[in-house]
This record gives sequence, C-alpha cells and structure tokens, in this order.
Amino acid sequence: MKKFLYASLIAATLTGCSAAPKHGQLSYGAYPPVNLPKQAAQEYLKANLMDYNSAIITYGGHPSRGYLHSPIFGTQAVGYHYYVSVNAKNAYGAYTGARDYVFVFRGKELSALVAPKVTSSGLRQRVIFDHTNGGKRTQ
Repeated sequence: MKKFLYASLIAATLTGCSAAPKHGQLSYGAYPPVNLPKQAAQEYLKANLMDYNSAIITYGGHPSRGYLHSPIFGTQAVGYHYYVSVNAKNAYGAYTGARDYVFVFRGKELSALVAPKVTSSGLRQRVIFDHTNGGKRTQ
C-alpha cells in the first residue's frame, strides 16, 4: 500500500511540472483598446458584487503580456492581462479583504477571467470563462 501511495504522489508531482512555453511560441493577440480593460472589469464587478458602491477597487495600470496555466482545469490563458484588486462587503456588511481578479484580453475580446472563490479549505483561483477553450465555464 505504501508503494502505491508513494508512486501516486510522485506521479501527481511530476504531472504538475510541465514547463511553460517559450515567449516566441506564444501568440498574445492584438493589444486591447485603451479603455476596454477597465470598462470590462467595472461591468463584471457591478454585475457580480453584492454592494458594488461600497467596494474598494484598485485597477491595474496597463495590460501586460501574460500566460496563465491551470493544471487543475486544463486551461491556459494567453493574452494581455489586466489585474484588479477588490475589497468588497459580504452579506454581513463586513469587508472580506482584497481579492485579485485577472482579466485576459486578446484584442477587443475578453478571452478569460480568473476570479477568486472562497471555499471551506481556503481561497482558490478559478477560471470563470475561457473563450480560447470553446467557451468553457468552470466554477
């Protein structure tokens, strides 16, 4: 039984160690229009926060090239990443602490969104929408 556990642990460890592609191999798409990332972030947050007006939102500067890979979901997000930090109120009216969101753009298109999800085991990132993977939606 111990051999099986050790073999499983080693296999799981090695599976997550795949190397990221080199920058020359990636296609980031066109740079998004100047106001689009902030507008898209505002629209998403207005629709998904309990109390948008009380939220403390810190918008990132300019979108930058980026690559995200989620071995758990089997998805990758290549494009221009726009980072947003949000400290919003929960149902009890208390601030929850800053949570980071990553909006991934390819030209004028929002291709992926990585948002926080709080579970009983702690905070985990999740891919909400990944257009590059056939519109896969993972919760």
